[in-house]
Amino acid sequence: MSTVQKVAKNTGIVIVGDVIFRLISLFVTIYLARYLGTVGFGKYSFVFAYLAFFGVISDLGFRAILVREMSRDSSIAPKLIGNAYIIRLILTVFAVVLPIIIITLASYPSDTITYVCIAAFTLLFMSFSDLYTTIFQANLRMEYNIIAKLTFKVLSAGLIFLIIFSRGTLTQIMVALVFSEMVRTLISYSFSRKLARPQFEIDLGLWRYLFKEAVPIALSSVIWTIYYQIDMVMLSPMQGDAAVGVYSTAHKLFEPFSLIPMALMMSMFPIMSEAFKTSKERLIKSYRLGIKYLLIMALPIAIGTALLSDKIILLIYGTE
Repeated sequence: MSTVQKVAKNTGIVIVGDVIFRLISLFVTIYLARYLGTVGFGKYSFVFAYLAFFGVISDLGFRAILVREMSRDSSIAPKLIGNAYIIRLILTVFAVVLPIIIITLASYPSDTITYVCIAAFTLLFMSFSDLYTTIFQANLRMEYNIIAKLTFKVLSAGLIFLIIFSRGTLTQIMVALVFSEMVRTLISYSFSRKLARPQFEIDLGLWRYLFKEAVPIALSSVIWTIYYQIDMVMLSPMQGDAAVGVYSTAHKLFEPFSLIPMALMMSMFPIMSEAFKTSKERLIKSYRLGIKYLLIMALPIAIGTALLSDKIILLIYGTE
């Protein structure tokens, strides 16, 4: 299979898988919002917006660097993955513990603190799922990632609907999400062993190189997280959970529209990394082609959403 065919296949798999993933997510979000009400859904939205800031710590930009390095030279993958395991474990401990400490010391309601303490463990499993995703992405085998993601989403959706129909609590919903993330991580781990197995040989020189390369990406992730999540984190203490609930119902409708350009760039990244090492001319050509297709896809989405925004809200949430 040629490189172009691999990229096309990978892009198609990512798009189809993520369309299904986001449709299920949207369906679950609608029912959650209606079941939990504005205050309950506001608490739910705040918890994951708050934890998103600490999710940056668990990755710290390493995901993109690992994909780049493994795409350039697959022979170093075992050593890279082994060292990344250790680094990520250390970072993830901080990512899980810090939000619990901070929310406990802050003047938040006891139920919100409980939700954060439970949901923080999703960061543990998501951290290692993301590590396995780098292996799939570098090898252009994103079907493995899609299988794991869809299993997580179907399982979590099933558990959430079961909780809703049995008139369960938000605490039970948080536990269901943690359990579903654990299952996803185990599936990703089993698939990753088909492509690469970690070599646990600590190389401090490699650590320094990875941190040096990852810092700019980590800063970019921090800015991105602030841009997309700080609004809900600020709204909670300023206006209360009800305001967060109302705001987040509209906010979450925008998320599916980032799917297609994100899927394209995810699939092109390994190709561009390889081209950077072998052919600058090919890199520039790939970059321009990517920008061209991003514009072709992004402009209709932006214009269409702006023109049909009122109809979309009425269709999804009704007149109330």
